[in-house]
Amino acid sequence: MKIMMVDDEPELIDLLCELLPSTWRIDKFNDARSAGEHYQDHQNYDLVITDFKMAPKSGEGLIFDIKYINPAQKIIVVTGDPSGLNLPEKFKIQIFQKPANMKSFVAAIMDLCAEKQN
Repeated sequence: MKIMMVDDEPELIDLLCELLPSTWRIDKFNDARSAGEHYQDHQNYDLVITDFKMAPKSGEGLIFDIKYINPAQKIIVVTGDPSGLNLPEKFKIQIFQKPANMKSFVAAIMDLCAEKQN
């Protein structure tokens, strides 16, 4: 599996990396701008996990950029305040509120990646 993780809190990315299988490739980004630039040339991710509120570019902007390039890309959003999310239903994005229950969060990641394999 290949996952892109984007969060301005590197500790969260590191924690998730410890909980996921060590055989998975995880590309880490601390801002949406560099993640978006990378995605333009590397779209072969099974899953993108992103924070929603980041600066200077938001996770929302990253999500719209990714869905424009690849409408089928599976995405999970992790945010401290889900009330500001206004994403189209057709994006089919799973949302977890920080602090996320790590057991259910990892289970959702595993489920989405299993769907990708089928």
